[in-house]
Amino acid sequence: MAPKRKYTQLETPQKNRIIGAAKFCEAQGIEYSKTAIASTFNTTRDKVDYALQSECDRTGRRSELKAWNNKKLSERDLDRVELFLVQNGFDSHELTWDEIADQFGFEVIGQTLRRNMAQRGVYSFIAASKLYINPKLAALRVKWATIMLKQYLRPEDWRLVQFSNKVHFG
Repeated sequence: MAPKRKYTQLETPQKNRIIGAAKFCEAQGIEYSKTAIASTFNTTRDKVDYALQSECDRTGRRSELKAWNNKKLSERDLDRVELFLVQNGFDSHELTWDEIADQFGFEVIGQTLRRNMAQRGVYSFIAASKLYINPKLAALRVKWATIMLKQYLRPEDWRLVQFSNKVHFG
């Protein structure tokens, strides 16, 4: 878990100004210090560190894709992703869009892939988490099922019964 910060987070416009100033200095070859940026934007050096770290992706590398990515995915690429999601079932639904884009080697961020797949009617899937059922509860369920089978002998009797794994009809 990430350490709890003692200060409030920066507002997005201020954070973007700090990141923009650092990128400008880097692009122009100007040496700068985080303390100088902090004094320019009337904030602390820790907040400047936080803003510049948020610019990095999970691996700690600066993500150039996030800033300049305008590439589009071909229909063939989207077909491959859709086929992957269908064929791999719940295993593929545990992946994030960024992880799927990396797996296929696409030069796009996950948000681009998600947006293109949403246009096809494919949205994010979250596998339903199944709670552990202890043996006592399993035995009670089997007992209840056998009682219900004795009460509803004919297939026509079951037409009034509704089944769901999400809702209790009580």
